[in-house]
Amino acid sequence: VKEKNVLAPKDFLLFELNPTMERATGLKKKDIVGRHLYDVFPIFNSPMCYAVFEKVFAGRVVRREGKNVLAPSTLPPSLNNILSENWERTYSPILETINGKTKILGVVFFWRDVTMQKKVER
Repeated sequence: VKEKNVLAPKDFLLFELNPTMERATGLKKKDIVGRHLYDVFPIFNSPMCYAVFEKVFAGRVVRREGKNVLAPSTLPPSLNNILSENWERTYSPILETINGKTKILGVVFFWRDVTMQKKVER
């Protein structure tokens, strides 16, 4: 199973890109750390994604599977690949609880390649 993840705090500044995501997107961690999510991945600057982020910022885990209808032609082919129907996408809050008070430190964007799973299901 191929897995990819990106970490972004609530202000959408990127601070992690794992090696698998580097290979999938052609981006390098050193080139994206500290940059705004929308500058690196403009696909997330959309009303559909705002609805997902609203749920995540409320402390919920959101899962999406299937073809992403938002993939614009301006994205590099590698990004269109990770937004294809063969990827399950999970967005999860990073929570910290101190003295019974919980705050969101960031968000993990996690992609999982489900190509083989789809083939078996067919």
